[in-house]
Amino acid sequence: MTGKKVLVVFHSSSGNTQKVAAAIAEALSSDIEQIQPTRPFHVDIKGKGLRNFMNMGQAAMGGLSGRAAAIKEA
Repeated sequence: MTGKKVLVVFHSSSGNTQKVAAAIAEALSSDIEQIQPTRPFHVDIKGKGLRNFMNMGQAAMGGLSGRAAAIKEA
């Protein structure tokens, strides 16, 4: 990719997407930037408990509803 600059931008609630984005950025020798919501919540795909269940529901419904999420400036 001579002469071109690449920026890998990602959002990750549980950390899985962050690992993939880091691998892509390393393979492309590019910069990487994480999109961070102003009101973050932790989601653990293998987690247990009511709080994790509610956070998973919030993440799913936010995506399905198409609502714009407020994010921090880079």
